[in-house]
Amino acid sequence: MSKKRATFCEYGKIITMKKKTLKKTNALQLGIIVILVLALLSLGFYVRSMLEQIKKDPGNDPKPQQVYNVTLNDYKVYQFTDIRYDFIMASVTITSNQAFTLKEDPFTTSENTNLVDTKEYTDPLIAAGYKLQCPLPTSDTELSKTLCLFIPVINRSTNELILKVSIDRIYNLSFNMNDLTHAGTRAMLGVEEPVADFTASITAKSLISTKAFYTISNGDHVEAPFSSNSQVFGFQVAITNNTSTAFKIESAYLTIDGKGTFQTVDSTFLNDDQTPLLGVDIQTSSSGYLYIEVTDSAIDLYSLQNTAIHLLVKLSNKSGYIEILFTGNN
Repeated sequence: MSKKRATFCEYGKIITMKKKTLKKTNALQLGIIVILVLALLSLGFYVRSMLEQIKKDPGNDPKPQQVYNVTLNDYKVYQFTDIRYDFIMASVTITSNQAFTLKEDPFTTSENTNLVDTKEYTDPLIAAGYKLQCPLPTSDTELSKTLCLFIPVINRSTNELILKVSIDRIYNLSFNMNDLTHAGTRAMLGVEEPVADFTASITAKSLISTKAFYTISNGDHVEAPFSSNSQVFGFQVAITNNTSTAFKIESAYLTIDGKGTFQTVDSTFLNDDQTPLLGVDIQTSSSGYLYIEVTDSAIDLYSLQNTAIHLLVKLSNKSGYIEILFTGNN
């Protein structure tokens, strides 16, 4: 009987110990769960804080790469004989996908002229009444700027000018100096075209026999002495005097591309077949011939293009020689 009681007692102890162990296990599990919950909450708050910080930090906001586009909208080329340089008025637009400002001197020409200071070229024009304006109006926004550029051209024989635009790199804009569609007039800049002192053009060219020329000796006509290689080119010139003072053609000469330069026929040689113009007073309008002695019998006048023939005259009221062009080439 005592053994059975003892055994029941032991069972009671074992049950009590299991209950205590179970309580301890439950408490430990609860503690672990609480710790995990707190850790997860802490991690959530940390992640949220980091995300908010990233949003607030502009350095972490990815931006697209800034790109530029430079466009030549339109331009006019101004070439006046009374101005010592040519110039261009150009409308240029610069755009970007982000806001931008231009540096002070982004424009340089192929003649190494910086457009930041062109006062030595613009001041005389402005003083003469020229309004230096472009074909298109200017505009300025954060993403687009349309500019009006004055571009001097120092070398008047240049056929093409390049404008270098320095932004993130060099952008090249090309200007054709000989394109008539871009030719500018004084009227475009608010100035009237001046009336020329005279107008003149070659209306005809002829091969004239040397036997048509003569001199007078003791009252007799004597055939003019030309060399065996000489031929005479005659150019009929129509000339109008737009002033109130008479002038005359004092001298002339002919240049043929690739062939040489030739002088007028001796002024003492006479010709009754055409009306001479050399040395004749021109009051209003006149038409007559200038005779050129070409000392090369191999040159064929009629096979020459008019553009290869350059007739230059010296007027009594002008200091230098002036080229007279063929009708239709003025």
